[in-house]
Amino acid sequence: MKSKLFIALFLCLFSWISAERVLLKQDRIEISYQESDSKFAKEIISVLPPMIDDFQMTIGAYPDFIAKIYLSHDKNDFKNITNSFGGITEYSNAFYDSGSKKIFIKSYFDVDNRNEFYTILLHEYIHAFIDDSLDKVPLWFHEGMAVYFSQQYSTQMALNLGIDYLTNDVKRLDKMENNYPVNSLNLSSFYAKSAQAVRFLHKEYPNGLSKMFNKKGNFNIVFTSSFNMTKKMFYQKFEKKFTRGVYLNIIYAIVSVLWMVLPVIILIGWYRQSKKRQLVYDEMEDSNQIKIL
Repeated sequence: MKSKLFIALFLCLFSWISAERVLLKQDRIEISYQESDSKFAKEIISVLPPMIDDFQMTIGAYPDFIAKIYLSHDKNDFKNITNSFGGITEYSNAFYDSGSKKIFIKSYFDVDNRNEFYTILLHEYIHAFIDDSLDKVPLWFHEGMAVYFSQQYSTQMALNLGIDYLTNDVKRLDKMENNYPVNSLNLSSFYAKSAQAVRFLHKEYPNGLSKMFNKKGNFNIVFTSSFNMTKKMFYQKFEKKFTRGVYLNIIYAIVSVLWMVLPVIILIGWYRQSKKRQLVYDEMEDSNQIKIL
């Protein structure tokens, strides 16, 4: 009860502080920022909406929804926010808060590069997009949608998923509805399996997501009417496909990694052979000099 009261007080205080910030609006997003960050806010208004349009076109849903974004001014600004929320947000570059219905992101300067900054923003936008349409959404669906449609699913994720699967650290989808893994090392495979589940829905039932997001309401009810199967039926279908495909993912990931390091291996081999040849030439020269003497 105390923690809820604290968060409520924080949000009230935060709203008061935020009133001093500048707001920039567009038909897809609204950004709160400090005046000194106006250059970055204007760039976001220019870059992010086309990415949002591509996402909405891909799933075939165009709700009347404006996402609210809080652009942090610096590390301390973002740290003060994450300290108030705690949990997984402490280790994030950005997060979406369903209570205030806002996306909070680090300063433009505190994210590794420009492309990553916008990929992260799109990821969090998708969380807000889902929250605007559906209630009681499973965590795997939230993260799967965000990872898959922001194109964050990677070879490294596939490899981590395969390794965790072999060590029995990957939970069934029905056990991924409410909580993140206790061990943060398993987060990558959690995101990977979630993304695979969403990819399965998108590829096998291409109109299903469009139907879902053109409706509003309880996730289970909307899911059943959109995909003509219950969530439980989907879990059974997906787990069968996942079990068959996980070993292929491992092989694919290993081959991909080997393909990336093969040029390095060849270069090292060439260098070592060159050194050996040079040693032989040096020995031959030394031998010839001894004979001449």
